[in-house]
Amino acid sequence: MNNFRFGNKKDKNSGNRLYLVDAVRGFAVIDMVLFHFCYDVFVIFMGEPNWPYADSTRFWQRTICITFILISGFSFCLGRSHLKQAFKLLGTGALLTAVTYFFVPSLVIYYGIIFFLGEAALITAGLNKLLKGRFSAAGLCASLILFLVFYEVSSGTLNLFFTQIQLPEALYSTSWLVWLGFPNEGFYSSDYFGVFPWIFIYLTGYFIYNLLKEKISGIRAFYFRFPLLEFFGRHSYFIYLIHQPVCYIIAGLVFGNIFEIF
Repeated sequence: MNNFRFGNKKDKNSGNRLYLVDAVRGFAVIDMVLFHFCYDVFVIFMGEPNWPYADSTRFWQRTICITFILISGFSFCLGRSHLKQAFKLLGTGALLTAVTYFFVPSLVIYYGIIFFLGEAALITAGLNKLLKGRFSAAGLCASLILFLVFYEVSSGTLNLFFTQIQLPEALYSTSWLVWLGFPNEGFYSSDYFGVFPWIFIYLTGYFIYNLLKEKISGIRAFYFRFPLLEFFGRHSYFIYLIHQPVCYIIAGLVFGNIFEIF
């Protein structure tokens, strides 16, 4: 997740590196590694398939995901080569799909978080000139509300707070709309993030930066140092690529047969 960070994490107004951004990402990547290690232990080697569906597990997973996506939207504003970074993420996401499809089909990844971040970067790059420096407060509020409205969209439901509405079944009858957040019957992915609802968390981070950009140089918390967390944050892309096989091998050596997944 090195780009779960865009650019060099320097504030364009002050020219100073925002160490807190690296540290938050570093904390999230450590949390992610621990989560996937626990998944391997409980689900694969201890035979507890319901572990991912426990309320505490789902809450843990969602906090990790939201942190990564939020900080990526924030970091978008600190970068310059948005299209280059977006295509890098899309390419990496496609590569992960190919690798898991051929080598670990039981854990195949379609439209995972890396691929989503590439999509989000492309969408935000297209909207950037329109949104940059404008509508930040309204955009932040709207993004949070729309995330809650679309949160259950993959299940066919929109939450209008006082009521729920069912979306047309036609949206879920084709594989062409899966990437948007409308999975068709029989779709499976071990890591799935549709554009809806997650684009709204990405935009929340984007609007937070735009609200704070004139004040960041005066907010001391952004310049606090957490060297170990910063290290993990700066190398998050590489860690993301290698952590799952490493976690699996370690869990397999300690708790079971490492060839059990194949």
